[in-house]
Amino acid sequence: MVYDSLELAMDDALDEVLDSVSATAKDAILEAIEFGVDDSPVDTGRFQSNWYAVVDQESAYRNEDKYDGANATISDAKNIVDKFDAKENEFIYVYNNVSDGEEDYASTVSFDTTQGRAQGIMEDMEGIAESMLVGKD
Repeated sequence: MVYDSLELAMDDALDEVLDSVSATAKDAILEAIEFGVDDSPVDTGRFQSNWYAVVDQESAYRNEDKYDGANATISDAKNIVDKFDAKENEFIYVYNNVSDGEEDYASTVSFDTTQGRAQGIMEDMEGIAESMLVGKD
């Protein structure tokens, strides 16, 4: 493609880079979410069903009655993550803050040393996402 100015060429090149950043970030976060959901311990399904993704804003939203299962949880998160555009957005937050009424149930499950299968789940998710990002230190 021939450009009329260096500025137009640079704008086009930046758009391509940001499109690539968007795609890579989406892939990395979705892979981490799928891991988190699939690796969630399941007794009632409440912990597994309460993974959320939010673009550019932290959230304390929780749904104490959500028991939709792995596929619905991943689908809901994918619909949010797909909205991420590095040209306009800076962050994708992933969280699970379901509560047992007195404390964050997710923290209890994730760090309960008697239930080793859930221990460190957030650290594992972070490692998966980071391993997929280009230019990671």
